[in-house]
Amino acid sequence: MNTYGKKRTNNFTEAEVNVLVDLVKKYSDIIECKKSDTVTNADKASAWQKITNLFNSKFGNKHRDQKILKTKYDNLKKITKKKYASIKLHLRGTGLGPPTIAVMTATEKDIQELLGSQVTGLISEFDNDAEDNCKQRIPSQFLI
Repeated sequence: MNTYGKKRTNNFTEAEVNVLVDLVKKYSDIIECKKSDTVTNADKASAWQKITNLFNSKFGNKHRDQKILKTKYDNLKKITKKKYASIKLHLRGTGLGPPTIAVMTATEKDIQELLGSQVTGLISEFDNDAEDNCKQRIPSQFLI
């Protein structure tokens, strides 16, 4: 028996995860803001409180507090980033080894769209070998 420390809560159902992601989408401009000043932090806390109230009103039989919902959302972001990196790594592989079985779920795709370049990374204009980026064409007589 655990009389001290963390309390274990029930696992999130798929419906709860979908509702959480939908609620976060509504407040994503506040929650995903990278500023960390006092006003922005107060706005973030207010947004999470609204999300908590809306979430608990939809699922009255289970009460989830703000800390649990925020932790769940952070874990969903981590899982999405890791899965995207795994898929991207496999796509850049040479073809040896077993095929990947990682597939993005609809919820993970929603989180990927929400986070944008945090998941996919930035495209560098200086590290690209595509021919359409060449400003000048090399004449064929100089090619080996």
